[in-house]
Amino acid sequence: MGAGILISMEEYLDTAYSPDREYVDGRIVERNLGERDHSRPQRKLIGFFFERESRYLDAEQHKVAHRAAAVIGELTKAAEAKEKRHD
Repeated sequence: MGAGILISMEEYLDTAYSPDREYVDGRIVERNLGERDHSRPQRKLIGFFFERESRYLDAEQHKVAHRAAAVIGELTKAAEAKEKRHD
């Protein structure tokens, strides 16, 4: 989609983009996956909370939190791989 073409929020929400895109001020832009220097602190924080979660969560909440941590890990790896391709 061209940089000058504006679309509605409804059109953005009704459309699937691959790779994933964001809606910013009426335009579709590449999704920011973050910077590589953020991935290590993110992993450390996830690990910190993951180690302590069983004290506070029931079994179902534990499953959801575990899956969320896995998804975040996958996204971090994807961002790192993308950055390596651009180096």
